[in-house]
Amino acid sequence: MLLTSSSLCLLQVEHLQTSVAEEYARYLNEYGARKLLLAKLNDTHNERLDMAHHQGRESGSRQEPVLHRDPNTHPWVQGCRKYSEYL
Repeated sequence: MLLTSSSLCLLQVEHLQTSVAEEYARYLNEYGARKLLLAKLNDTHNERLDMAHHQGRESGSRQEPVLHRDPNTHPWVQGCRKYSEYL
């Protein structure tokens, strides 16, 4: 079978469309996974803050828990980035 330049172009376009669709599906999957992971980490972090706050009240301590003002320096966020780079 002899391929003409127009049929070759159509094959290339179909291949590129498939490739873009697959890449977009991977992007959406990773985006959803990161969103779930960050939500879980946020819940865990809030639970730890609540526990520290309640333990401080029980012991009579007035010391406030340490809050990470810059989310980029938080150990959990850095761990998520390392994990996402591994993927």
